[in-house]
Amino acid sequence: MESSPANPTLIELANQILASATVLTDALKASGQPPPSFAADSPVDYPETPEIQQAQAVLAQSTTDLFHLALGPAGFIRYQVFTVWSRNGVP
Repeated sequence: MESSPANPTLIELANQILASATVLTDALKASGQPPPSFAADSPVDYPETPEIQQAQAVLAQSTTDLFHLALGPAGFIRYQVFTVWSRNGVP
């Protein structure tokens, strides 16, 4: 099976994530902000530049797609079911 922009492989998605994370980190650094982190003093919001917004959009979509592909169709459905059950107290 060949990949296409509409059907990327795991490796292609990982490369998109790396490229977009690099763009986001570099853009933040250029604007004097620290890189994204879970630290208490990390930025609450990012500058709203087209470059940062594009990187965020690609990161969000690519990470979601990578998550789905990593689990596989049946694994993703199981994950969704168990997540709903655990959040709603279903044993």
